Amino acid sequence: TVTNIPSGFAIMVFGFSHTFSPAFGPLPFDGSVYGAPGCFLRVDQMGTALLLTGGTTATWNFPIPNNPVLICLPFFNQAAVLSPGTNSLGFVISDAWIGKVGQ
Repeated sequence: TVTNIPSGFAIMVFGFSHTFSPAFGPLPFDGSVYGAPGCFLRVDQMGTALLLTGGTTATWNFPIPNNPVLICLPFFNQAAVLSPGTNSLGFVISDAWIGKVGQ
């Protein structure tokens, strides 16, 4: 669940690494180079999902196939939220979160 969203939507970024991104190299990646000082990308970008809010809160659901090969597979995610005027990028990035399939 992502809270305190001022804009009506957020973008959930998710992936399977918190140490390297094919697009940005070693993680965490400092958002200062894109005008977002203090915002660090901590997740590789294997996928994104648009989250629409009900007020200022949005919930991300991620279906996982019922496959024993996936048990204990870690995944990582964090949200990017439109926040015009906060920085020159116009987005802020949440803290990252880790989950593990089957745990």
